[in-house]
Amino acid sequence: MTTQTLSLGSNPVLEIEQVSGDVIMEGWERTELQAQGDNIQIEPSDGSLNISCDGDLKLSMPHDTKLTISYVGGDLKAENLDGPMNVSFVGGDAILRNLKGQVSLNGMVGGEAKLENVNQVSMHTNKNGAGPDISDHIRRKVEQATRRAEQKMRRAESKIKIAEHKLHRHAQIRANIDVGRWKWNVTPGSVKPSGVNEPVSDEERMTILKMLQEKKISSEQADKLLTALEGGE
Repeated sequence: MTTQTLSLGSNPVLEIEQVSGDVIMEGWERTELQAQGDNIQIEPSDGSLNISCDGDLKLSMPHDTKLTISYVGGDLKAENLDGPMNVSFVGGDAILRNLKGQVSLNGMVGGEAKLENVNQVSMHTNKNGAGPDISDHIRRKVEQATRRAEQKMRRAESKIKIAEHKLHRHAQIRANIDVGRWKWNVTPGSVKPSGVNEPVSDEERMTILKMLQEKKISSEQADKLLTALEGGE
């Protein structure tokens, strides 16, 4: 997870353009924006800042920030904000607390809308589910994020296959070898799976869990795969 901090100055305006996971937003006393998440993109556009993120996103911002929220794939949680907020699409729950400005829910909330101490609220939901502000360019960004996630999963599966191959070779080396009437147990301490020294990613863990759920591997094999991916014996 990375953290980005930007000075906003007076009359801050933010657009949450596309976030694949959950969004947590809170107001604070500083005149800065602090964004925490993975692969955050922040771009200036017509006096506002456009923010996108491939995973979960946490934002701290001045209380009077004006907000437009176009697409959140997971849950949205916002609290302690005074500026107006326009929400178009939330895939999960929308949890709104201590909001003094006008809140407009103009699109779809896939889960529950939980409001506490929210002064002004208007709701307009399209019968087809998606709100009017879910434009084509946002749909394209969602598709791009999905493709990136699929690519990460394929890379994770490739690393797991490499780890499986190394485990198989390591097992062969550790096997007992019969030579005439002598039996040798070859277990050289220097033999370790190599080439995978990075920490195990979430995608790799998800892939191993999926293989375990589908009974393609046993829990012992899953344990060995994780160990191999981490560069252990």
